[in-house]
Amino acid sequence: KMYKLYYIIFIVMAFTTNKVSFVDELKKRYDKGIEYFDKAEYTRAKDELQYVVNNNPGSQMALDAQYLLAESHYKLKEYESAAYEFDRYARFAQNYDKIIASRFRICESAINLSNSFQKDQSKTLEAIDRLQEFIEDYPKSSKVNAATEKISLLRLKLAQKEFESARLYLKLEEYDSALIYLNSILTKYYDTEII
Repeated sequence: KMYKLYYIIFIVMAFTTNKVSFVDELKKRYDKGIEYFDKAEYTRAKDELQYVVNNNPGSQMALDAQYLLAESHYKLKEYESAAYEFDRYARFAQNYDKIIASRFRICESAINLSNSFQKDQSKTLEAIDRLQEFIEDYPKSSKVNAATEKISLLRLKLAQKEFESARLYLKLEEYDSALIYLNSILTKYYDTEII
């Protein structure tokens, strides 16, 4: 009987020791991630913070790591990854100010993914949608004015796209096609600087 008791005590202590060392490991990796983030070593910070997020889901430490992981992606101009990580943070976080900041970063990521006016504008339209959702969801946020200004700039980009298409058709002496684009500018983008 004594052997069984010793054996059980040994097993319990072994599992307890491993659990404490695992928590210590997570804390060290989290602290190292913050240290790298503060030094603007975002690639290294990502590795450490991703480890914490993956190995300690649901904890406050993992949630805090999630936010810094998203910021690291954003600082590295990895905007799709940043938007994804900010969205994950915003879904589970309780900190209202950081949720607003995350949602706005998602908008900024969408803006940064938007192409120049000479290229496809589907990402520009998506960015406008994100910004409008932000304004509707957080109408009292201090970032609403910035979101409105960014929508205006994106709408100007869309108007420029239409205007350049109209110019091209004028050069090609396709006046009916040019007129379609010019009318589109007048009806859709009447509030932009292009008018």
